[in-house]
Amino acid sequence: MQTLRANLSAVYAGSPMLVRAALINLVFLVFVLGGLVVDDRIVTGAPVWLKPVKFASSVAIYTLSIAWMVHALPPTAGVRRASTMIAVLLTLEVMMIILQAARGTTSHFNADTAFDSAMFSMMGLGILIVWICSMFILWRHWRTPVADRTLAMAF
Repeated sequence: MQTLRANLSAVYAGSPMLVRAALINLVFLVFVLGGLVVDDRIVTGAPVWLKPVKFASSVAIYTLSIAWMVHALPPTAGVRRASTMIAVLLTLEVMMIILQAARGTTSHFNADTAFDSAMFSMMGLGILIVWICSMFILWRHWRTPVADRTLAMAF
């Protein structure tokens, strides 16, 4: 247990924003699971809260995975900025998906109104930035020597 606690502390120290984003998305997950249970609305043939459940859970897993990757890197301003951008933009993405589910409409590929179109455009731009930041972190891993052979094989 001590090793697990030490590893979690190291991951949190390496990127507190990513860990916080994961925790926030776990809270979102509890909320949207409740919506899935009590709200019987259907959008495009699926329960309205199914997409927010999928996104909240996957963003929590993704941000924890990136946090684990970041903790093995030297702490630089670029890595910190990329981590922060990933955490903030993915959390905003899930919030927009939850908003659209609460409105009873689709979140992706929705151009029904100017608002829906703007939401979809913002989500697309956000994911582009997340992708670029993720590639930056991967690039940093390729350029950073790793002392642990097992960890080196993972990257």
